Amino acid sequence: MIDLFTHKQIRCTHCEFEFSITGFGSAAMIVCPACGEENVLPPTPPPAPPQPVVEETPQELPEELPQVPLETPVLCSIEHCPLITGGETGDAIAEKMGIHLQKKRSRRRTILAWTVMLQVCVLLGVALFAAKTWLIPEEDSRTMVTNNTDTSDEPLVPDPFTPLPADTEDKVAQDFPQDMIPFVPIVEPDYAISPYETDQNVFLPFDETLMMAPHELAASLAQETASPLPPPVEPVTLELANELLVSATDTLVTDPEHSIERAVKAAQMYEQLEQPLPDSMYWILGNALASQSWGEPLLESSSAVVTMTLSPDNRYLLAHLTDKTVWLWDLQSSESERSGYCLDPGTAEYIKFVFTPDLRWIIGGQKNGMIRIWDMNLEHPAAERAIITFMERIPELQDLQISPNGQWLAAYGNSPKGIARMENRPASQTIQQVGFQRGGFDSLPYPVLIWNLRQMQTGIVPVALPVPSVPQPVQAIQFSPNSDRLAVARKDVTVRVYDLNTRGVSDDPFILRGHQLDITQIVFAPSGLWVATGSLDNTVRLWNLSSSKFAPESATLYGHEGWISALTVDASGEYLFSGSYDRTIRIWNIKRDRIGSALNEEPIVVETSLGVPESLLITQDGDKMIAQGNEGSMGIYHLPSLLEGTFEDDPWAVVFRNSKLSISKCLLSTDSELLIFGYEHLVDPANSGIRLWSLQPKSLIQQCR
Repeated sequence: MIDLFTHKQIRCTHCEFEFSITGFGSAAMIVCPACGEENVLPPTPPPAPPQPVVEETPQELPEELPQVPLETPVLCSIEHCPLITGGETGDAIAEKMGIHLQKKRSRRRTILAWTVMLQVCVLLGVALFAAKTWLIPEEDSRTMVTNNTDTSDEPLVPDPFTPLPADTEDKVAQDFPQDMIPFVPIVEPDYAISPYETDQNVFLPFDETLMMAPHELAASLAQETASPLPPPVEPVTLELANELLVSATDTLVTDPEHSIERAVKAAQMYEQLEQPLPDSMYWILGNALASQSWGEPLLESSSAVVTMTLSPDNRYLLAHLTDKTVWLWDLQSSESERSGYCLDPGTAEYIKFVFTPDLRWIIGGQKNGMIRIWDMNLEHPAAERAIITFMERIPELQDLQISPNGQWLAAYGNSPKGIARMENRPASQTIQQVGFQRGGFDSLPYPVLIWNLRQMQTGIVPVALPVPSVPQPVQAIQFSPNSDRLAVARKDVTVRVYDLNTRGVSDDPFILRGHQLDITQIVFAPSGLWVATGSLDNTVRLWNLSSSKFAPESATLYGHEGWISALTVDASGEYLFSGSYDRTIRIWNIKRDRIGSALNEEPIVVETSLGVPESLLITQDGDKMIAQGNEGSMGIYHLPSLLEGTFEDDPWAVVFRNSKLSISKCLLSTDSELLIFGYEHLVDPANSGIRLWSLQPKSLIQQCR
C-alpha cells in the first residue's frame, strides 16, 4: 500500500528552497521545483504497528436514500478521508480529490453569487418604490406611467438638484452616513407615457429626478420634513385672468362645469389684482349655472304657485299655492330657519296679495270678492280672531293694488250685478259714491272701490268711483309713483285718470281717448308727468298729463305686429319697454319725459325665444332686463348691450328653459339683487316650488363656490 498522505517538508540542498511533498511512496530522489536539481530523501521511519479494527454498526439511512455498496468508492465529507478500494497510484487519486474539491468550491461560489444578486434586486425594488412615491412631481407634464389618476392638490416635492442649506446637509450626514448606504443604480427608460395622454399615445421624456442616489433621496426627504416648501404658484396677471375668462366662454356650452371652475378662478385673480369684475363675468357664470341649477331653492316638492308678492323692504315673501295654502317666509333668516309660516291653511282661493309700506298689514283678495287683512304686529297674525275682513264683497274680483305711499287701496270687479251687501253691517258704514250714480251701491256694475288705509283704526269706509253712463268692464288700474293719481282703463277704449288728495277722489278725471281697441296695459313714468298705454290695436300711446285735461298731448308708437302684452319703464324714465304677441320686445327712447322724441328715433327690437312676453322687469341700476314668456321660460338680458346694438355680436343673456318645468310667476327685489320665481312641474305638479336667483356677480360667484 502506498501512503498517500505522507507529508514531509524538504529544503533543496542546492537553492535552499523549501517545499513539501505528499504521497511520495518509496522514492528516494525528489526533484526541486525551483532549480530542477535532484535531492536525496531522508530515510523513511518504520511504520507504526497495526491497530486493532473495531467494527462499527452502520447507521440506518432514510428509506428515500439509496444504499451505497461497500465495494463502490465513497467520497466522504471534507473533514474525513476518502475510502478508496483498488490499486490506483497516488497521483491518480490526488487528481480525483482535486476535481472533487473544485466542484465543491464552485457550488459554494454559485450560491453566494445568487444570494448577492437577490440582495441587489431587493435594494433595487426599494429604491424604485421610493423614487416613484416621493420624487415625481404631480404637476410635471413629464411623469411616469401610473394607474393613479388622483389629481388632488398635494404640495410638490422640492427640486432634488437644488443645493441644500448647510445645516440640513449636516443633519442628513449624521442621520444617513453615505458610506453605510450603498448606491443602487436605477436603469432609466427612454420614455414614459403621461397618464393624461394615454389615449392619444403621446410619449413624453422620462423624469430625470429618478436618477438619485439613496443619500440624495434621504436629504430631499429630510429637507421636506424640516421646512416644506409651498407649491410653485403661477404668477397672477391680468392677462392670465382674461385668458381664463375667454376659456370659460369657449366651454360654456360644451362643458358648463369646467366653465364655472375657470370663471370662478378668474374672479379670484381679479380680486387679488384688485381689478373690477368684467361685465361678462355674470353672464358666463349665469349661463353655466342655469344649465345645472336654477339657483337656491326656497320651496321644493310642493304645489305650484298661483301668486306671489314681496314686501317693500325685500324681507318677506308671501306665496299662494294651488293647494289653497298661503305661506310667508323671512328671506333675511338663515337657510335652516326658512321653514315658512302658514297664514291660511287652505280656506279660500286668492288672486293677489299686497304689503303696506310700513309692513303693518298684509291684504289679500279672494276669488269670491272678499278682502282679508292680517296684522303683522301680532305674534300670531294667522289667528282667526286677528284677521280683519272688509264688509264689502266685490263679485268677480280681478285685481288689487296699493299706492306707493300706502294710503290708498284699490280693487275692481267685472260683474254687472254690483256690490253685495254684508249681513249685520252697521248703518253708519255705508259706501260713499263719487259723482253721479244711478241707484244704490248694490246696483253698481263693474265697480272700482278705493279705501283710505289711514282710517283703518277708526273705521274704514270705501269710496266707489263713478261709472260711465254706459257701464263698461274695467281692463286695468294703476297708481302713479307719487300716489296722487289713479288711472282706470275701461272697455270703452278710454283711460280715466283720477286725482287723489286728502279729501278723497276728484270727480273730474283726465279722459284719454285715441286707441281703437281694448287697452290692456298702463304704466306711469317715474316723474308721474306722463303715462303710457298699450292696446290690442298693436300700438303704444304716450300721454302728457301736464297738458290740458280736455286735449292732452299724446304720441303714438307704431311697429308691433301683435297685441301689446307687457309695458314698463326704467327707473330713469328714459326708456319705455313694450312686449307684444309678435314675440318681440321694443325699447323706445323717451329722452326724459319728452313725448315727441320717441317718434324721432327707431326703437331697438329684441327678438326672443321666450314666446309672448307677459312680464318685463328692469333693475334699478339699468343693467338687466328680465322677461317672462308665456311658454314657461324666462330670460335675463344685459341691457347696455341691447341699447348699444352689440347684443347680436355678443349675446349676454341667461335663459331659464326646461321642457318639464314652467315658470308661472317672477318678482324682482327693489334693490335689484334678487330674482324670485315660482315654477310648476308639468309632469309631476306636486314637485313644483320657488327658487331664488342672485343678480349680483359676487353673490353668484359665492353660490358657484
